[in-house]
Amino acid sequence: MRFRTLGLSLLATLIVLSGIGFVFADGHLEIVYAVNREPDTLDLHKGSSRYAMVPGASVFDTYLYLTEDGEYLPWLAEEVTMSDDARVYTIRLRPGVTFHDGTPLNAEAVQYNFDRIVDPATQSRAAVGDLASYQRTEIVDDLTARVYFADPHPAFWFGLSDWRAGGPHSPTALEADPDGFARAPVGTGPFRFVEWVERSHITIERNPDYNWPYPRAEHSGPAHLERITFRTIPENQSRVIAVTTGEVDAAMSIPPQSVIELANNPDIRIESRVLPGTGVILVVNGSKSPTDDPAMRQALQWAIDPTIVSRVGYFNAWAPHLGSVMSAPNPSFLDLSDMYGFDVEEAGRILADAGWADSNGNGTLDKDGNEAVLQYIGFPSAQTTRVIELLQATLRPIGVDVNILELDTGAIQKARQSGDHNIAHLTWIFKDGGFLRTLFHSENLGTGWNFTHYPMAEVDQLLVAAETEADLARRGQLIEQVQRIMLEEAIVIPTVYQQQINAFRSNVQGIKLYEVYGEAPYFYDATIE
Repeated sequence: MRFRTLGLSLLATLIVLSGIGFVFADGHLEIVYAVNREPDTLDLHKGSSRYAMVPGASVFDTYLYLTEDGEYLPWLAEEVTMSDDARVYTIRLRPGVTFHDGTPLNAEAVQYNFDRIVDPATQSRAAVGDLASYQRTEIVDDLTARVYFADPHPAFWFGLSDWRAGGPHSPTALEADPDGFARAPVGTGPFRFVEWVERSHITIERNPDYNWPYPRAEHSGPAHLERITFRTIPENQSRVIAVTTGEVDAAMSIPPQSVIELANNPDIRIESRVLPGTGVILVVNGSKSPTDDPAMRQALQWAIDPTIVSRVGYFNAWAPHLGSVMSAPNPSFLDLSDMYGFDVEEAGRILADAGWADSNGNGTLDKDGNEAVLQYIGFPSAQTTRVIELLQATLRPIGVDVNILELDTGAIQKARQSGDHNIAHLTWIFKDGGFLRTLFHSENLGTGWNFTHYPMAEVDQLLVAAETEADLARRGQLIEQVQRIMLEEAIVIPTVYQQQINAFRSNVQGIKLYEVYGEAPYFYDATIE
């Protein structure tokens, strides 16, 4: 059996920092970081919320580090090899790594973590994604584990860089208190857990024994900061005020309408990152009139201008999403922006050529007894409401009406699964292109996340083939084909890229956003002056 090898690269050397940072009354160098929502759990095997990654990225490390260019670099794993059939992976660990409770990271810990993830009692999303078709982990020696899959599983590369599968949790802590781990996690990261006061804050402190930084780090040894407090401030304007006044040192998820105001403040620095995944898309129901007509779907593609959506809905703070099912940071992103242009008159011509006409003079087109009335289902938020009202105003002159239904999270999911919509709002954050199976394979119609209600056999075949394709270049091509078909069928309408916009006080430096999850900050190199 032949293997492909991913070798260890040299880490960045230690840099000399200027200044000593701001010292609080208790003697700690601390950053207070405002978040818009607290996680439901910090047991990342069980949790699927992206909000858990915000503190979790500092508590847990991963076996591999995925760069923005799609390259996997060694981290906790000194070397990873994959068999030619992508069924067997050998993980050689970096020596000397320990969990916060002193437990060594060894092959036995790797085995324990993977076995726990796939245990049905854990109910881990990673069990059906990152570890799909997992069979077992073999302990080769103290620092070497071999992982076996029943089917080719090239997506495991991503799994090893994803905290849900690739961020080892302390077996000792999990055995001691499996339920309590969710509120007192123990990882290998540069910071260790201190406390969680619900609806108030989560606090972590520097791990003094840390000496295995991520590959893009700018120093070695323990982190510069001694403490980080993640303060929960759900209301958007309250976070803006908190960072403006200096009540907090940084704030995440800055609303688009506040970006210009903060950018003009000399005491504030704005950083924005396009998130991987889908961006903000409208999913079109291909089985419900009038969007069961391909002409209606094509007309919608021509009528919706992402540039105008960006300006009206997001104050130009979220960039136009031009022509793909996926976001630009995804490795398999295919730019299909030339497929459609923005031309409302062309949209009207497409409908007229397909037989849509105002036969009764009420101002709304109809065909075969069906009126051109679209049901939109989305979340109640200022941005999405502005966007759908823009769509209403754009389509009305060509005889297409839009009814707006805004629901809470539970109700919106049931409505989309039931197919009550013609167009539905959707965002999804994920780096590896395999996530398209979750959103667009026919197996996920009705009970899952496929809201197209439009089975496409060719898409199903491509998604299944991509999941087991051992050649990563060929796998990327399969994912590109899926993107092309989705736009040709006009079953998904891209609008804007989803962006994480953070605000930092000018004395805060070195906080970096991880390329896999743009919302996950790395505080390892961070300083405050």
